[in-house]
Amino acid sequence: MPSLNWIGKDAVVKHHKDVPFRLLEPVPDLSVGDAASGNLIVQGDNLHALKALLPRYAGQVKCIYIDPPYNTGNEGWAYNDNVNSPEIAKNVTAERCKRVSHGYTNAKGDAVPGLSPEGGGFQFCTLSSEPLFTPQGQIRDDVTFAQLAEFVWFAETGTGYVAEPGSGPFLGTHEGRAIYLLYNGILKDKSVGGGNVLTGAVFDILPRFDGPKTIYAAACRLGAPRLQREQIAFKQTPYALAV
Repeated sequence: MPSLNWIGKDAVVKHHKDVPFRLLEPVPDLSVGDAASGNLIVQGDNLHALKALLPRYAGQVKCIYIDPPYNTGNEGWAYNDNVNSPEIAKNVTAERCKRVSHGYTNAKGDAVPGLSPEGGGFQFCTLSSEPLFTPQGQIRDDVTFAQLAEFVWFAETGTGYVAEPGSGPFLGTHEGRAIYLLYNGILKDKSVGGGNVLTGAVFDILPRFDGPKTIYAAACRLGAPRLQREQIAFKQTPYALAV
């Protein structure tokens, strides 16, 4: 099959791997309506924002439309390159947000396919100023369980995942395998007896699953015989999370 090639294509195709994962950080004061509606407004660099969306929406998006870059300094460009006017935010962006949150009908008052006439709300997010991982490869101290759970699920399955508020260490099953995460005191503390380390006592209180299991934790104190008997594949955080 014919393909398009150019000098430096490999670097372009692999460039996203060099972009660090950043976290979506909700801003409740700028969100409207049902924050769990699935609608998002993300403020940040396009490429960084798209990568931050992967843990939630991987495998669920067929097409992404991105406006051309503005304010490049190239005034001779085909598009109007001067969009610093606050009128753009007031008359265009604000109106679009209003239609999402309050509902949308056409000039005749009829519903428009794909747009709810009742509205649905949206969650406003910014991108974390620092990546998910520190320069030393460790998970940032302020990363929550829900944030890491989305990333773990994506790393393990390649699909999107949204952690439910108050969810426990059992993330779900994928292709017949149960996926667990021990992190950030999800079992109430960070001690060996009940926190981020997989011990016999910890395993015994995890939600039961009769089948293969993948368990992410900071360390494992179970011996090889029990891991094999319980069908556990142990993966150490953060080292097993390279994507």
